[in-house]
Amino acid sequence: ASRDSEGRLVIRAQPLPERLLIDGRLDEAFYTDYGPAGGFVQAEPRYGEPATEQTQVWVFFDDRAVYIGIRCFDSQPEQWSSLDQRRDSQGFAQGESVSVALDTFNSKRNGFTFGVNPLGGVSDSAISNERDSNRDWNTIWDARTDRFDGGWTVEMSIPFKSLRYSPGEQIWGINVRRTVRWKNEVSYLNQ
Repeated sequence: ASRDSEGRLVIRAQPLPERLLIDGRLDEAFYTDYGPAGGFVQAEPRYGEPATEQTQVWVFFDDRAVYIGIRCFDSQPEQWSSLDQRRDSQGFAQGESVSVALDTFNSKRNGFTFGVNPLGGVSDSAISNERDSNRDWNTIWDARTDRFDGGWTVEMSIPFKSLRYSPGEQIWGINVRRTVRWKNEVSYLNQ
């Protein structure tokens, strides 16, 4: 990951060097071979300050899908609450979670979001016109979570056939939101 001339984080998705078992564990060698993107910044409660619970993100791909690995550090997981496992639940955003937004046309106006909580509850939606979120949009994708001493992890597999994008060279927008509800903290990879 690097920063562009406007200070935005740029992540270069890496070709997946081996088959990935989506189990949420982040134990494949390539997670240590490639450095994660990080440096999340708070939107709430202290806008612009570094997140107090850090998050790391990896992005890989093969000819079938884009794969996203996320490590969420958490100093007090016993504080977690409202971990709803119903897909697209209204209460999904009321608990700990991480969500990935993919702007597959790099339009800065439209895209898709994929959210996961520590128990494996998922939420997805299509976004249009920068703010209209269609929560009825459901596509085929997979996510698994796991816990480690000091937090939780996520692995996502989002098939290319589940997304729309332009032909040719792929330059997508990406952002990741982390919600640490017990601190009322929301942080982003890019603000």
